Amino acid sequence: MSAATATRTETCSCGATVVGEIATGYMADLLNKLELVCDDCTAAADAARADSERRNQEQRHLDHVATALTTLPSALRSVQLDQLDVPGREGALDAAKRWATRDLLGLVLLGPFGVGKTTLAAGAVRRHIEHDPVAPRWL
Repeated sequence: MSAATATRTETCSCGATVVGEIATGYMADLLNKLELVCDDCTAAADAARADSERRNQEQRHLDHVATALTTLPSALRSVQLDQLDVPGREGALDAAKRWATRDLLGLVLLGPFGVGKTTLAAGAVRRHIEHDPVAPRWL
């Protein structure tokens, strides 16, 4: 013969009726003071917590990206690979994009003064940082 479990009935903040067991034993006084919450409100609170954690992770990523971008010279921090005009240098742009997305292990840019090597490298580093904030140092 099993003993009947004592229950308590409360109204959730949404108005639903919630039935819960009355705790006994260690810390029962504290547990019995906790507000009972219905399944719908519990699910909504869990979803809100998950959404908040996702937003916090996104913000931490953006903060890491912003910090990592400070390794670039300030005049080059806004350079975007997709906005570079490189007629005749499509191969270099493709290689920079592949390096930035880790399809290539390294990248060496060669050419005369003033052809855009530094700008292309800055754009590649920026994209690399956006994919992984623990980015290579600007040397």
